[in-house]
Amino acid sequence: MRALALLLAATVGLSFAGTAEAAPKVAVVDLVQAIQDHPRTKMVEDNLRKAQQEAQEEAKRQQERIDTLKAELDTIEEGNPKRLEKEKHLLQLQNAKKFNFEWAQVVAVRDYVTDLEQVYAAVRAVVGQIARERGHEVVLLKTDPTKKLNSTSPEDFALKSRLRVVVYSDATCDITDAVIAQIKGSAEPPK
Repeated sequence: MRALALLLAATVGLSFAGTAEAAPKVAVVDLVQAIQDHPRTKMVEDNLRKAQQEAQEEAKRQQERIDTLKAELDTIEEGNPKRLEKEKHLLQLQNAKKFNFEWAQVVAVRDYVTDLEQVYAAVRAVVGQIARERGHEVVLLKTDPTKKLNSTSPEDFALKSRLRVVVYSDATCDITDAVIAQIKGSAEPPK
């Protein structure tokens, strides 16, 4: 009976040992940092700021035309047929200004997201390449463990804590520096 128990224990031990050996080789990467360090990210952010600034400048120019028209309206007496036409034109300019500014914002954000998705895809490709070269089968997203969550509500805490996929990782499985070095060494020059 004792021999059977020893044989069973050895078999179970061997099956666990086999499972441990079959565990995937895991790496972690700070994808946010890698995206921030990508050379194209600055260009993408600059393009967004430029588009938003151009929208504000155009809105300012349109506001100057509106102000000029308002001043003209002040010189025209009530009841004058020209006044009604100018009031109509003023309303059209005000509506156009609002629409044009909001539309410029929509386009700027759409372009920003599209460009940022391309950077994300480029970074993911580098992560995959380095993981394959090093024999990693799984790469998990990690965040800087020294940064606080800075939650503002229980819901915010729940969301932010869920986004931190890796609670602990040994520095030897962190491929962030290698990813950033590869990105900086082979990224396309800004357009």
